[in-house]
Amino acid sequence: MSYSEFQDILACPGCKEPFEKKGEFDCPKCKLFFSRSVGGRPILLDKESTDTVLTILQTERANFDSRSVLKGSRAFSWLAGIFKVLRPPSFSLNTSFPLIGKILNEKSFSSDPSILFVGGIRKSDRKYFSFSRRLVIDIRDADSVDIIADANKLPFVSASFDIVVSQALLEHVSDYRRVLGELSRVLKPGGLVYVSIPFMQPYHSSPSDFRRFTVRGIEEEMGGYIKLSSGVASGPGSAMARFLPTFFMSFTDNPILKRLLFYVCGWLFFWFKYFDLFLYNKKGAHVMCAAVYFVGQKPHENKVFNA
Repeated sequence: MSYSEFQDILACPGCKEPFEKKGEFDCPKCKLFFSRSVGGRPILLDKESTDTVLTILQTERANFDSRSVLKGSRAFSWLAGIFKVLRPPSFSLNTSFPLIGKILNEKSFSSDPSILFVGGIRKSDRKYFSFSRRLVIDIRDADSVDIIADANKLPFVSASFDIVVSQALLEHVSDYRRVLGELSRVLKPGGLVYVSIPFMQPYHSSPSDFRRFTVRGIEEEMGGYIKLSSGVASGPGSAMARFLPTFFMSFTDNPILKRLLFYVCGWLFFWFKYFDLFLYNKKGAHVMCAAVYFVGQKPHENKVFNA
């Protein structure tokens, strides 16, 4: 859905004051004017958040430049095309989404609920959230993103959304409690939150990777909510599918060989994730699961987190 459906709740990411005019993103109080991306999406980032984006882009560019001495050549372009076609399937199977979709669809909302995806969501996972009023934000521009924004400073007035979803985001932010505070702030009292975060996964920078959580750990962090469900988001099979390619890639420092090993091992081991169809609800699955999740309801009386 286009961001234009949500213009009434858009606000300055700094002071949280609503924008005065629809379609214009200027804040007289902060003396800031926010622009649009090439695709026409609002870029609601202040200077601090813009610096974060630049760091991400510089890190990604450095990683790209170090992959091959052939970069810029016809051979490199040819190899890049081959790698794109032969890229292995996803290593993870999110077994929690069907359950979450059921919980959300059984929840009684007064009208068509609004749902905010913070940090993006894979196209294949959208089917579990069958609501028409959906908004996707990310700190990087992409066709699937509606608004470019920072999870540390969400550009919405308080109590704006019925449902907030954050998948595999908290490990990449330095101050995850600040992000949790923002998720709580924009969620309506009585609204639902879904948060997932890795447990047994290799380090993956974007541009940084700070932490992991157990099921008990994420329950503790989300303790201010009324718990509806928690547990294994991606099970031991997904963990093995990720760790095995990483293990074999660690035998070389050559970026070309690393890339080749990623593709070869990715195809050899990606199917391990399908073991999760049998393992995700086993009592011991949480011991080495790839990711954990929490679904909760925001109490009506109090704020849950302080941003």
